[in-house]
Amino acid sequence: MGDYCECAGCRNYRAAWKPECFEPTLLAACDRIGINPAKAFETVEINSKESGVSYIGELPFFGEVDETRRVHTKSCQWSFTQVGSGAGAFAHGLVAISFDLELPWVLSEPNPYLP
Repeated sequence: MGDYCECAGCRNYRAAWKPECFEPTLLAACDRIGINPAKAFETVEINSKESGVSYIGELPFFGEVDETRRVHTKSCQWSFTQVGSGAGAFAHGLVAISFDLELPWVLSEPNPYLP
């Protein structure tokens, strides 16, 4: 087993994600902090339909958050958050960029999350 979750949703996120999925200010924030946005932490499938999968996720880092304003774009919403979720909630000083976006299902296997 590797360093990443091997569930179908996480494998699809890693396979489908491209820089165009995140809007430019989010990519700039990731670059400035030194985060690789393709390696998101705590990605969760929240809705599936034939056109794709809606995900929420976090990009954690150690630091401080001065502003928690949420940025809304057509393809992705994101914000800095002072409290991570899941495993990230237990590390002192860890904050995160939280995001949600929709990606296509690109794996050759069927999407197990379809209703």
